[in-house]
Amino acid sequence: MLACVLSGNKAIRGYDDDYNEIVLPTLEDYKYLNDEEAQRYFKLYLNNPKMNKESGAFGYSIDQIMKLINNAYPNMQINNAKTRIELIEKAVSDSIENTAAKFGLG
Repeated sequence: MLACVLSGNKAIRGYDDDYNEIVLPTLEDYKYLNDEEAQRYFKLYLNNPKMNKESGAFGYSIDQIMKLINNAYPNMQINNAKTRIELIEKAVSDSIENTAAKFGLG
């Protein structure tokens, strides 16, 4: 929730009379806008191992939460637990391949 407050209106979208999605501008005098902290809190939320994967913040699905985050920060690097595990597994398997004895085969 704090990440949403710190990102201002960046995470949410509105609709015009024709139901086209529009970006709602954050007011210039909005005093809580802090992109760096908002991104940090979004990352902390996504990396929380106890996060409910079925029902995320505000009762939204994780897909809806990801849409909110991507609305605000489309270029934010998200290193969630799954990505970290994949990177670790790749590093370990590469290391094993490169250090395994070849027994005269190579």
